[in-house]
Amino acid sequence: MKILIIEDDEGQIRTYKRAFKHCDRVDEIECEFFKRSSDAIKELEVNEYDAAIVDLKLEGDSGTDNASGNEVLNHIFENSRYPVFVVSGNTSDLEEKFRGHPLIEPVNRGVEVDKDLLPKIFSRHDTGVTKVFGGKGHFEKALDKIFWSHLPYAMKHWEESESDPEVKEKQLLRYTISHLQELLGVNNDGREDVRDRAEIYIKPSVRDSAFNGCIVNNEGVRFLVMTPACSLAQSKSEFLLLVKIIPLKCLEKIRKKEKSNSRRTIIKNYIENKNQRYHFLPHFDNIEASVIDFEQLVSLTESDFREKYNIECSISPSFQKDIVNRFSTFYARQGSPDFDFESLSEDINNSL
Repeated sequence: MKILIIEDDEGQIRTYKRAFKHCDRVDEIECEFFKRSSDAIKELEVNEYDAAIVDLKLEGDSGTDNASGNEVLNHIFENSRYPVFVVSGNTSDLEEKFRGHPLIEPVNRGVEVDKDLLPKIFSRHDTGVTKVFGGKGHFEKALDKIFWSHLPYAMKHWEESESDPEVKEKQLLRYTISHLQELLGVNNDGREDVRDRAEIYIKPSVRDSAFNGCIVNNEGVRFLVMTPACSLAQSKSEFLLLVKIIPLKCLEKIRKKEKSNSRRTIIKNYIENKNQRYHFLPHFDNIEASVIDFEQLVSLTESDFREKYNIECSISPSFQKDIVNRFSTFYARQGSPDFDFESLSEDINNSL
């Protein structure tokens, strides 16, 4: 793990070196130290890292406007993809746009490096985030494979296309993304990979208008938009169709059961979608473990929707397809009149 450290205080530098030298994973760490932001930025232009520790006030800085550590943060933010820890005696010097950002985390100077800071760095690195998003990570390897193994079969098509260059570029991007999804959806054995619940949601939503698969919120109650995508795209729908989302803890079958094996079995049945009426949604961020209730529908005009409902996030397309399929199946159920099975079986038995 390569860590970039921008710090001008000799005492603090010694503290970092001592903590790294005596940590359990010392063999996994490679550190580069810089005292000036200009030197650090030159380094960033030629090398990639897995994490950075940045002091805001460096040599020659005076006043909030001259906290040159912000220059380093801006360079990382615009050109790289790895988490940053801002260790400073005055984190109020941090530029406004970085405040509250989960991947640019302020840490007060004086924190115990070995007990508090290093565990944070290792924990974030162990998610694999830089292997996915880093300059030479899995993402780039997947792109290499698509470029050399898949794109050659479609290159002639793009060359002969008469579409506007900007349109072709977006089409090529979507082509690439569809191949990425297919490529990254399987494990090394070529089998479907196990998915994490975070993959279900696109949060926050990419779009700010209603679309099939977006989760909306009205005074704390969530709904899923189920209006067909084609109708929304062509503005053919006079009304939007919403389906209510209910937290598992609010379902009567679960509420009336105390913590027990029977309640666990009931929860497992919901998770496995054994009841056609419901579709399970796992918990993620501020979304509780819930079910989509196909029987609780809401129909409203687009103006009412815009006035009362806020788009919170969306279901990723691959998962939304399954929800649409189960919703359609639920309402396409065809029943038939029942016979008097006892007498009918008796008559057939007697006739044989």
